[in-house]
Amino acid sequence: MCKMSFKSGTTALFFAAQQGHNDVVRFLFGFGASTECRTKDGGTALLAASQYGHMQVVETLLKHGANIHDQLYDGATALFLAAQGGYL
Repeated sequence: MCKMSFKSGTTALFFAAQQGHNDVVRFLFGFGASTECRTKDGGTALLAASQYGHMQVVETLLKHGANIHDQLYDGATALFLAAQGGYL
């Protein structure tokens, strides 16, 4: 369930993942954060973390059920976004 999302569909989990705050990501899961929430362009916390090379956050999200096959509406995957940014 996507509680407390902004009009854009972003959530606290999305922003924490995007900024690489793994401790906050773990904290939010303790309060029921969901990896299934999407932004208006199809973005997820996993895609945001991948785009900015936050590997620890990616691992945490995957451990909490994030779908490695998530895609933006234009078809970009977590692997594509990481590679595009030059991240392993």
